[in-house]
Formats: sequence, C-alpha cells, structure tokens
Amino acid sequence: MGIGKTGKSLEKYEQSFEMRRAIYQEKLHPDIATSLNNLGGVYEAMGKLEKSLEMHEQSFEMYRAIHKGRLHPDIAMSLNNLGTVYYAMGNLENRWRSTNRASK
Repeated sequence: MGIGKTGKSLEKYEQSFEMRRAIYQEKLHPDIATSLNNLGGVYEAMGKLEKSLEMHEQSFEMYRAIHKGRLHPDIAMSLNNLGTVYYAMGNLENRWRSTNRASK
C-alpha cells in the first residue's frame, strides 16, 4: 500500500474511531474495538509497529473485557494481529506468548 493510500486510510479510520467513541460515549463496545484493530492494521502497513502494537493491545483488552474472558472469535483475531506485529518486530517470544493469552 502506498504512502498516500495509507495516509488516507489512517485519516478515515481515525474519523470512524472518533465517531464511534462519541456514539458509544467511550464505553466498551465491539465497534470501538474494531476501530482500534483497523488503526493497528494501518499503522502496521505504514511501518509504525510500536503504534500498531499499541492499537492492537487496546483492541484486544477491549474485546476481552466485552466478552468477559470467554473464548470468542474477536479475541482470537486480536491475538493473531498481535502475533503478526510481534513477528514484524522480530519479537518471536512475545508472538508465542500472544497466541497463548486467549484463555487467560
């Protein structure tokens, strides 16, 4: 993805995130977690791996709180995304740990 496309994507995802936070009044909601996940993906595509990791961690924690720690596809997706970012960072130990956090 080119720089112009990722910049435009980031802008739209940020707008969506802010709108969802306003709609749901910053409560735990799957739409907010999805926006965080999407932002993490764009930051990863831009090579901003620390920021990507931050967004994916927030998404994971929100999904985990929403689903009260139960196994759920949203949590599995978040763990997969965390593993992908850790892999891109060359941090294989944390990648392994992220895949083992689902049931905790």
